[in-house]
Amino acid sequence: MTQSKTRSVFRPCPGEEDLPVPLTVEILETRLIQAESLAMHLQRDFETLNSVVLEQQKVIERLQLALSRVDDRLARLGAEDETRDLQAERPPHY
Repeated sequence: MTQSKTRSVFRPCPGEEDLPVPLTVEILETRLIQAESLAMHLQRDFETLNSVVLEQQKVIERLQLALSRVDDRLARLGAEDETRDLQAERPPHY
């Protein structure tokens, strides 16, 4: 039994659900090639986005560390300001 070019698979066109359209082998091959091409592009985009997210995570970690250091320094400076005797200090314009 030989395989014919027209398959017995029917798919309605958008907006024309009453009229079945036969899917030929050529149409199926074209759609498969398009799907494979789309999958390759999506995989490349996924890998690109993944590398961007990883790089952003590194930046976030560095910024969190820098912010933590600034917070610690501000806390130390705030503690030093509380222990100063403002009455004993001379104003800067003297």
